[in-house]
Amino acid sequence: MDYRGGLLGLRQAVRSWEILVALFFSLLSAQDLVYLTPDYSGQSKIIFDFENTPYSPDLSIGPIRLDGAIGFPLGSYLIPHYPVESLPDSIPLQTYFDYHQGDYSYRDLTIGFHSLAGRNGVLQFQGSARSFQGAYNNLGPALGDRGNVLQNYILQYKSDSTRIELNLGMGYHREKTGLPVASGIYTPRYAESFQFGGNSTIPLKNGELEFALATQIGRYKLNDSHFEGGTIWIDSRYRHQFNRQYSLFLDIGRKRSSRTTGVSDAIESEKLILGLERVRGPWEAKLGIAVTEDETGLDAQLTLRRDSWTLSAVQKLKNCIYLVDSTLTVNSIWNRQLGLTWKISALNGLTALGEISGSNVNTPFVHQMLTLNFVDIQLMMDAWGFDTDNLYLEWIYESRLRWQPRIPGKRYRPFIQLYWQQYQTSGTSQIDLTSWTGFRDDANASLSVERLDLELGFDVHNFRFNYRFSNVLDQEITYSPHLQSIQRFIYFEVLWIFDD
Repeated sequence: MDYRGGLLGLRQAVRSWEILVALFFSLLSAQDLVYLTPDYSGQSKIIFDFENTPYSPDLSIGPIRLDGAIGFPLGSYLIPHYPVESLPDSIPLQTYFDYHQGDYSYRDLTIGFHSLAGRNGVLQFQGSARSFQGAYNNLGPALGDRGNVLQNYILQYKSDSTRIELNLGMGYHREKTGLPVASGIYTPRYAESFQFGGNSTIPLKNGELEFALATQIGRYKLNDSHFEGGTIWIDSRYRHQFNRQYSLFLDIGRKRSSRTTGVSDAIESEKLILGLERVRGPWEAKLGIAVTEDETGLDAQLTLRRDSWTLSAVQKLKNCIYLVDSTLTVNSIWNRQLGLTWKISALNGLTALGEISGSNVNTPFVHQMLTLNFVDIQLMMDAWGFDTDNLYLEWIYESRLRWQPRIPGKRYRPFIQLYWQQYQTSGTSQIDLTSWTGFRDDANASLSVERLDLELGFDVHNFRFNYRFSNVLDQEITYSPHLQSIQRFIYFEVLWIFDD
């Protein structure tokens, strides 16, 4: 027997692992958003903007936009299992429901459909309703009230033809929930808002024209403080193609936010970028001059692509509206990032994916990400680090290990998944959901939390059933001195998709 091939393969595999370990521990990465769930069910899920933490960014759901300056955790607007972008012609209609039931009177139902509409259109709908009173019976409606604590509905139409690409959407959000505050009493948070949005792309002879319009209007109440507000976004982009590689572009964006609390408060932000971009070949470049009310400078992105890796360098100017001390404030933010994404394939089906970059402007932060796939096993690891002089966060570590074996002759696939998170603070403030900004100054802000979740279930075609054990070790977890502690929380989920 010739062992040389086996030894060579072993050396190659070991060398691949050395490369993976070196990349993971020596390189830094960044991404714009991170999600933190300091409660049981995500009703107060906080979404951070890395480039201007601790303020929340604006979010998009298709053509709909959500205003990060309203002062509420935007995670309560998100619906899981959002419909797919398109359907094959062989499936003209797809419907589904996703049902959760668990401890503390937890019920969550999501229903939806996505259907072919005409020759080039797709119509999508999704509705979600939740009922949840929490471990201390203070997260649902006030005593004596009935109904859902959280509702979200989204309707979207998308059409794509040779003449125009059109995307329209509308949404409705309502919540009447209590806050998971440390006092244990019923502290109400109320919101009702409507979202409308649309965007279109019109192909021209030597380029294309894009236009987007979105608005959000609503009323919001936190404790005894309340306001009515409205936001409108208007964006346009013109691109003129010189040849197959180079084009000239003009981007114009505007946002206007207003609040009424007896006295009207309104503010606007605008940004214009004029530049040149190269969009073909192994490297891409985008160079432009960005102009806002108080900043002017180079807005650039350089990207080099290879078969197994992509290197990018970015400098961009963001013009954002944030809520600071209950007052709307506009802020221009420069951010510079250097990034690397890579993929390595080793022997026996092992693949590794990573995103690597870093930033030290405005809000310095680092991020490391690694995903390993080997046969039926997947391991994902994330680590975010922050500058503690500016933020209340220091580190967030997350790991997920999933095993889903294939059983010969069986259509179903069982799975088991472990999710681990460590959360460490070392700044000058802590989460406080009773504040419109979501934070409170706290001189004693050092805190460390570890949490382990377990998930068991199986998949078969368009059906999935699973049990989730959140905080499976039943430790007393507190993400802030101003929040309730979290005990073990168990629920099951049924997801069923029907193709017609």
